[in-house]
Amino acid sequence: MTTFALIGAGPGLGLAAASRFGAAGHRVALISRSARHLDNLAAELASQNIHAAQLIIPGAIRPDAEHSSPQALAERLYAIHTERGGFRHYAEPMPA
Repeated sequence: MTTFALIGAGPGLGLAAASRFGAAGHRVALISRSARHLDNLAAELASQNIHAAQLIIPGAIRPDAEHSSPQALAERLYAIHTERGGFRHYAEPMPA
């Protein structure tokens, strides 16, 4: 299965293309400058059984980090993929 990566995703062509590729069984990656756009697009897609998600990694990816080592992040990405819950995910707890 291939992944359709859409750079500059928006509510017109971006949403239509993501829907079309997703309906054909392709994974869809949406990239946009605006988190609001991504939230709206993901909501339009989460009802067509197309899952779009975002993993925010604050700080550096370090081999010795509990939450942001390459292995920990790979596990987090796989969990996001298999659980298909929600759009925005954080690699580690955000400071209050």
